[in-house]
Amino acid sequence: MRLLIANAAMMTSVRAGRSRSGRTAARPGCISASIDQVLTHRSAPTVTLQARPAYGVMPSKAFRWRPSNKCAKSGPPADLILKEDGIMTKLDLYKLHKSDYVTPRKPVIVDIKPAQYLTITGCGEPGGPTFQARLGALYNIAFTVKMAKKFAGQDYAVCKLEGLWWGDTKTSNFFEEPRDHWNWKLLIRTPDFIRNRDVNDAARTLLAKGRTADVSEVKLETLREGHCAQVLHAGPYDQETITLQSLHKFAAAAGLELYGLHHEIYLSDPRRVEPKRLKTILRYPVR
Repeated sequence: MRLLIANAAMMTSVRAGRSRSGRTAARPGCISASIDQVLTHRSAPTVTLQARPAYGVMPSKAFRWRPSNKCAKSGPPADLILKEDGIMTKLDLYKLHKSDYVTPRKPVIVDIKPAQYLTITGCGEPGGPTFQARLGALYNIAFTVKMAKKFAGQDYAVCKLEGLWWGDTKTSNFFEEPRDHWNWKLLIRTPDFIRNRDVNDAARTLLAKGRTADVSEVKLETLREGHCAQVLHAGPYDQETITLQSLHKFAAAAGLELYGLHHEIYLSDPRRVEPKRLKTILRYPVR
């Protein structure tokens, strides 16, 4: 079965320019992408689960879940959400962990539990060729893994793009450094039932189809942030420093300090949202 996935959301947009008082730079936004994927079903005992109707239309085929020996007696894995009527629903991590993604206009403290991510790391100009190639690789892996799991009976929504940013060192203020010195780790949160073998299988499939070697750089990592200060930045990316000042003041007033990496969660699509209406969650661990 060949599947074409087009218009992968939140791929790449460009910020330009930087001043000493702040920064503007290329940031994750959107380009269209296609993943031409072949899924091969292996013979195994199956439990057929009727897919939930989308927009009132019942799909013609049911998803299949193949039980492993480990869960043969206990039933479907916990990550597979079932209604009482046996209908499988799509797992949405953003909704399931909505307390992690609060969007307060004024800073608040949040406690973030360990979370698993697909990640890819790079250095250099945001929005430059390396950045775009690696962001595309991250989405290629994310959607290839997602589709393989969907047809194995574990469907989920691909999460919003996130990013960690730092400078020459992880304790330096990268805002004050040239953009070609910036380091970044792009993230897509993924369910706990995704394993390294799923990522490796996806990379091999994509390499066989002529994708760049960047897909081999996508890793599966667990991010442990714990106690964090979080705030919503509304507006252009190059005005984030104003919002970050409120985050620093909030932490100082509470007897805390910001440490660790600058974490951004992109809620808006820059292709469709004008800069003054962009929404980005800013997060820092505190101690």
